[in-house]
Amino acid sequence: MKLLPIIFFLLISISFVQAADIVVNGVPVKNILLPGESAAFEIEIKNFQNFKDDFKLIVTDFSWRETKNTEVYTIASSESAKDNLKLFTLGVLPAGKYSVNIRVYSVSNPEIFIDHSLLVEILGYKDLVNADLEFNPQGLDPRKENLVKLNLKNKHNIDLGGINVQVKSSLFSEEFLTTLASKEEKSFDFSVLLKEVTEGDYDTRVLVTMGDNVLVDKVIPVKVSAYSNIQEIKKEQSSFLINELELTRTNQGNTISKEIFSKLFSSLENKFTKTNPNPTKTEKVDSNYKYTWQFDLNPGQSYTINIKTNYRTPLIILIIALAILVLVYNILKTDLTINKKVLMLKSKEGNISDLKVILTLKCRGAPAKNLRLVDNVPGVLEAPTEFTTLKPISVKKGLAGSTLIWEISEILKGEERVISYKVRSHAPLMGKVTIPKAICRYKNVADKISIAKSNQVNLFS
Repeated sequence: MKLLPIIFFLLISISFVQAADIVVNGVPVKNILLPGESAAFEIEIKNFQNFKDDFKLIVTDFSWRETKNTEVYTIASSESAKDNLKLFTLGVLPAGKYSVNIRVYSVSNPEIFIDHSLLVEILGYKDLVNADLEFNPQGLDPRKENLVKLNLKNKHNIDLGGINVQVKSSLFSEEFLTTLASKEEKSFDFSVLLKEVTEGDYDTRVLVTMGDNVLVDKVIPVKVSAYSNIQEIKKEQSSFLINELELTRTNQGNTISKEIFSKLFSSLENKFTKTNPNPTKTEKVDSNYKYTWQFDLNPGQSYTINIKTNYRTPLIILIIALAILVLVYNILKTDLTINKKVLMLKSKEGNISDLKVILTLKCRGAPAKNLRLVDNVPGVLEAPTEFTTLKPISVKKGLAGSTLIWEISEILKGEERVISYKVRSHAPLMGKVTIPKAICRYKNVADKISIAKSNQVNLFS
């Protein structure tokens, strides 16, 4: 009998040595689950034996299985191996926290092993989300728009998508889709307009589902109150390109009233509308803009909204700006014109032998500076030799004719310069002769290069 304590001590010592030979760590990747989902862990196995060995991992918990159980981990002494472990349940487990037992053992000596627990939490669908309705504690007023707010809260550290929300009663009905991130809280506002509804409590069902699973199914009584005495005065006036609205609501009752007022504006009106105070919320509805004011009225309190759509001021500013631009343009522009006239001179015998070309430069705007005037004489005519007024600085002869160049330092506003010269034909002119355009290159008042051209002259003999 004295041998039993000694044997027990030896067994404990062997287990301790075996456990010390292998170390297992499990880091959760996903251990908070919805029913039917798999858990995921990153497993690290460390070999502290003084030799290389093969190891296997098995799940010893009856209710859980791993997705792969044939993996063999070959680990050198003092080395480790990592792997991803996925666990799934056998059957459907109720919601709760679970400790899933796994065992890592030596393939060469199964008596060398270590047990490790992995913590997993399965959430119940009806424990995922909180939902409640928020509205005027005095009840909804049947004579006006009322604000009802639905508050949703994700209670756990898990993302929820594809959530369908239905809020239904005999007073109003809303349905929409949403998502809730980890621990997220969301609020949704409903504008409720009641008609001919008597005072009392009305059951409102809040149903929140995700796929075929019900997250929330509760009935909340919504109270319809007796009338609070709210007086509304609306003043509208219009003048040339200006529309104004003044809305005043006064609470002549004995309880606080949550008020809401909405108005639609077109895209054009939105650009030229100012309000005082600013709306609580502005949203685009189709091609229009909806302004909404939400405010509380205490007993005896008034609230005034001023809306002014003003097209007149922007129009006046635009007209003034255009007038200034036109004035500046007229002041600064340089309007230089060139008129070419050709006179045919007859000889004593009656044949046309000489031509007189007259160039008239006139400045109708700001002064023109650094003028360079170029005129061309066609080849059927001789190069000019007689200049009545200003001589050119250059006369160049070529096969196509002659090119004449004049340089003028400046022509002032309203000033007119006349340049003329005579040319002679080699022979009597026959048919049509074209005298090309004269071209003048100059600098305007803004020191920019501009070009003016004369008219073209056609002669017929």
